[in-house]
Amino acid sequence: MARFHGAEAAAEAEAAFDRVFIAREIPDDVPEAAFSVADGTVHLPELISSVFGGSRSEARRALAQGGVRLDGEPLPAEPLDVPAAQLDGRVLQVGKRRFRRLRLGPA
Repeated sequence: MARFHGAEAAAEAEAAFDRVFIAREIPDDVPEAAFSVADGTVHLPELISSVFGGSRSEARRALAQGGVRLDGEPLPAEPLDVPAAQLDGRVLQVGKRRFRRLRLGPA
């Protein structure tokens, strides 16, 4: 990268890579995903499948295996329904490399 963008840009890119993939921190530029709810609660497998794609069954398996994190902390497999206000503005991570910042939108 230094050849095309300079040594400083290469050092910044390497530091960002190390932060996300070695130290397992949340990246700086996380895309946002809006979600809405009618009754104030969110069914996590449905939210995960709508934000990242895939099925609700895959989302349940990821939760059961500890592969879903909220702001870096693993989410438990139960309960599957959580208050929507608890998710607003937080970073949802599925697996090692898929991140989205959740924003509560109008119902």
